[in-house]
Formats: sequence, structure tokens, C-alpha cells
Amino acid sequence: MPEELIYIGEPTTYGGYDVGNDKDQCDKCKGTGFINVQKMTLGQKLKYFREQSGLSLRAVGKIVEFSNASICQMEGDKIDNPSFHAIVKLAKCYGIDVNVLTN
Repeated sequence: MPEELIYIGEPTTYGGYDVGNDKDQCDKCKGTGFINVQKMTLGQKLKYFREQSGLSLRAVGKIVEFSNASICQMEGDKIDNPSFHAIVKLAKCYGIDVNVLTN
């Protein structure tokens, strides 16, 4: 299965994922400004893309019509299987393809 690489701009650090030199990143990613989202949990992806969008939990909650507590639980991987409907709404909110979150 091909690795899912997402361009995130200049090399940066996010949640333990140092795009410049983190050992968990694929060789293609190091220092490129890409992050390998396959190495992230669903919750990490949700938090990452929310923060990249510059949105608060409250703002996302209003957009997707979920409580900010629910979104926080999803970002913390406290909800085992969020509904596909929820994932689709969040992907649309963040302007990303739903496959980025589900793969």
C-alpha cells in the first residue's frame, strides 16, 4: 500500500512528528515539508488538520454540529469507532479528502 504523504509546508514539528528528522517518518518525508499520515492515529489526524485550519474545538463544533467535547474525545482517540458520517463532516470542514482520515 502506498504511503499517504501530505504536504504541510516548511518542515515543522507537530505532536512528536518532526518532519525534518523524526525516525518514524519515511525517508521521502525528511526535510521536505511532507508528513506521513499513515503513522498517525485518527485522533492525531483530526487534531492536526483542525490546528492547520486555524479552528478551535468550539468553531469546528458549530460548523459540523457536534459538541466540542465530542470532537475533543475523537481527537484523543477516546471514541473507538466514530461514525463515517462524522468523519466525512470533519474532512469537509478541514478541506481534505475523507480517505486521508480513513486510511
